[in-house]
Amino acid sequence: MDMIRGSLKNPVARFMFAAGIILLGLIAFSDLAIDLFPDISYPIITVSTKYEGASPQDIEISITRPIEKRVSRIQNVRYVSSRSREGVSNVTIEFYWGTNLDVASTDIQQSLNQILDHLPEGSDIPVIYKFDPSQIPVLSLSVTGPMDEYRIRELAEDFIAPRLESLKGVASASVWGGRVREIQVEVDRAKLEANNLSLDKISAAVSSGHMDLPGGSLKTEEKHYGVRTLGRTPNIKDIEEIVVSNNNGVPVRLRDVAKVKDGLEDRDTIASINGVKGVTVGVQKQIGGNTVAVADTIYKALPKIQKDLPKGVKVQIVADQSTFIRKSISNLQHEAIVGALLAVAIILIFLGSGTSTLIIAHSIPISIIATFVLLHFGKFTLNIMTLGGVSPWCGTAGR
Repeated sequence: MDMIRGSLKNPVARFMFAAGIILLGLIAFSDLAIDLFPDISYPIITVSTKYEGASPQDIEISITRPIEKRVSRIQNVRYVSSRSREGVSNVTIEFYWGTNLDVASTDIQQSLNQILDHLPEGSDIPVIYKFDPSQIPVLSLSVTGPMDEYRIRELAEDFIAPRLESLKGVASASVWGGRVREIQVEVDRAKLEANNLSLDKISAAVSSGHMDLPGGSLKTEEKHYGVRTLGRTPNIKDIEEIVVSNNNGVPVRLRDVAKVKDGLEDRDTIASINGVKGVTVGVQKQIGGNTVAVADTIYKALPKIQKDLPKGVKVQIVADQSTFIRKSISNLQHEAIVGALLAVAIILIFLGSGTSTLIIAHSIPISIIATFVLLHFGKFTLNIMTLGGVSPWCGTAGR
């Protein structure tokens, strides 16, 4: 009652306080990030291990089961599932809600370190992935053109993706589809046996002969130079000259037992846009970023990127997450306005006084605007959850 009496005795102070709330709320609203869902850390972690060439049965026995046994002992584990397929083992660990995933990831890594020596030779080191919905691409773009798939992918990786990653709010741009360059070594079995060599020895010789190695340092009175041996080269002729063994003092080079050619990796993904083969670029936003703002930034930058591309190459947006977000937010805003108007109409019917209704009704927008201040300082985003929570206020704020 004291607050009500004070407001009635000091109408100017009440007006200034309401104006301050409205101003602060509008500023907070303009700075709120817009997204579809709030940032949620799902308590799921996946351990992925690659072992090329291995069958699903071998993957299951030698990799999946040992990892399952280790991770199932970790605290707060609710459920462990796995999938073994040719060349890849995926073990998914689900924790109870409220578990600190950073601590859980550390525990998983420590458990995996204990079995690394027992994993098959030739398998990759297990990689830990957290399930993060914020890494779903905000936009997906297609790149097509009159050139071959290798050149299109090279253009997307070397030019388009870096330009997109330089934009504000963009975390990364991933390229799928197309073809990837690969230096292929086709070994002649007869020549291999004639020189008493094995595939392992050829592989080891190519690996050691095709790398840059540190060579120490060189000091002078005034300067200190770092020295390294340059062995990595894209030139096929240089790779052919790699020495794989010595036969009675005569070096046996790679070209003597194998044919080296510039080829392409086997396909693992195919991108087709309206029946035309090309590549797809998925753009991920930064954590906590504004999906709609990032999409708008990309839309503005695309004409400039398109202008700098070779003739005939076209970049198009094929999927836009912000479109659904805009429609969802717009629908919720419409429902909130309708709810507020209905609340005012009901109050007017029951009170029968326009003046009293206006006095009560003005509290509805003020209370909602004040909520935006709390959302801003609470680091919340404007999404269907927070707007869904604000909407009922439109019907109750005037009560």
